[in-house]
Amino acid sequence: MTAGIMMAYHCDGRQPAGCIGRLLAALGAAPPLRMLMDQSPVGTLLALSREDARAVFAATRGSAFPIDCVRQLIARLSGTDREQSVGDCWGSLDASLAVGDEESQERQFALQNCLLGGRSLADDAVVKFVRPDLVMHVGRALETLTREEFLRRWERVGSHPSSQSSAGRGPEYWEIVGQIRGFYELAGQRGEAVLFVAISRDPQ
Repeated sequence: MTAGIMMAYHCDGRQPAGCIGRLLAALGAAPPLRMLMDQSPVGTLLALSREDARAVFAATRGSAFPIDCVRQLIARLSGTDREQSVGDCWGSLDASLAVGDEESQERQFALQNCLLGGRSLADDAVVKFVRPDLVMHVGRALETLTREEFLRRWERVGSHPSSQSSAGRGPEYWEIVGQIRGFYELAGQRGEAVLFVAISRDPQ
């Protein structure tokens, strides 16, 4: 794991997406960071029942988070309405949600929690936990996000030369945002927590 990606996890405590938003303003460290993220495995959102959430947190009690626990969850929830693919440009997507001149701090906080803003459960992998009480707020914030605003955010993130992997994919990812919105709304109605993961599905 590169130092750049590790910085994204920890430089802002439990709100790394907010950190990425601030880094974007500098346009120094942020673009290479996004490029590294977009080369990572496909991102996946998982809606956790209470039993699943308890199992995940029980797994955090050891010295290192067992990634196989997440792989088992993905395998079991695959193909159900409790799994949602986020694609391979999830770093740029997260940055697009985190960046912006927001008049509503509450709305922006919710958008930042959609992917990388959750509580980090692993030091050496992308495993982010969004509490059930925040899940509904994320869904509502995504509902207020218009296509025009999202594409403007995406273009702002992708304007740097190092973001070529996501250039021109804004309309494609707007469709994914719609799927993510429905996913969060359904999880919120069920009172479920959400896990965002970006790991290899096959053991090394």
